[in-house]
Amino acid sequence: MVCINKYDINLDKTKEITSYCAERDVEVAACIPFDTAVTEAMVQGKPITVYGDRRVSEELRKLWRSVQARLAGL
Repeated sequence: MVCINKYDINLDKTKEITSYCAERDVEVAACIPFDTAVTEAMVQGKPITVYGDRRVSEELRKLWRSVQARLAGL
């Protein structure tokens, strides 16, 4: 399982990573977009989810659901 962080900064690299994973049957669990609110949340010591309903928050929730599902299947 792989998570691509800041995927939208370099879409060519993201395509390269997803192709590499597909060739090796590795799941891409989430693609986390770049968002300056993540840095702000870290500096403030707060979770990103307190910064409203952002796309980055939803992708992190998606990643967490994927991890939970994978762990439940063990």
